[in-house]
Amino acid sequence: MESGEEIVFADEYGSWMIPGDEKHYVAAYLKSLAATTTPEGFVAVALPLIRRDSGQNFVGEAYRSAIRSTTKAQRELLAAEIDRLNIKTERTV
Repeated sequence: MESGEEIVFADEYGSWMIPGDEKHYVAAYLKSLAATTTPEGFVAVALPLIRRDSGQNFVGEAYRSAIRSTTKAQRELLAAEIDRLNIKTERTV
């Protein structure tokens, strides 16, 4: 919903509309993504989740989940992009 690609008919919408613990479904999503995409594809999707989580004081543990899920190539590209974009993560606080 946040990317604007889905069509949602609602007066108000957000991830709060999805029941469950966001930390768990973000971790599962990143694990599946890492297993099925290229390093570039993984980073393109993981970075917005990590950036959003950094603004929420890391409650979703998105960076930690991403690192646990990645291949070496995905992890290296993710680290380089985080450094290049100066995104705050648990490792840089």
